[in-house]
Amino acid sequence: MSDLYDLMIEKFGSAENFINQLCDKQGIDVDEQKEDFKKERAKCKTIDELIKDLKYWKKVLGGDALVNIEDSSGYNSDVITCYDDHGTVIIG
Repeated sequence: MSDLYDLMIEKFGSAENFINQLCDKQGIDVDEQKEDFKKERAKCKTIDELIKDLKYWKKVLGGDALVNIEDSSGYNSDVITCYDDHGTVIIG
């Protein structure tokens, strides 16, 4: 695998140049993709926003109300953990 990486660096100079040229060949605008990614990330709540929402629902429903999270398949699942993944809080 390192031989492939070394070959890519030798031919393109950097992994970023390789990705840029690959995107160019496929007609993908790299800057547009970066903006789309930023927009998608902006939908994610901050810890303060999440706490504010949870405080509201605690007031309305009571502190013993269950918390579920809807996963990517559209089904609700129990929240059983909360942890940090490189600066992003993961609730699962």
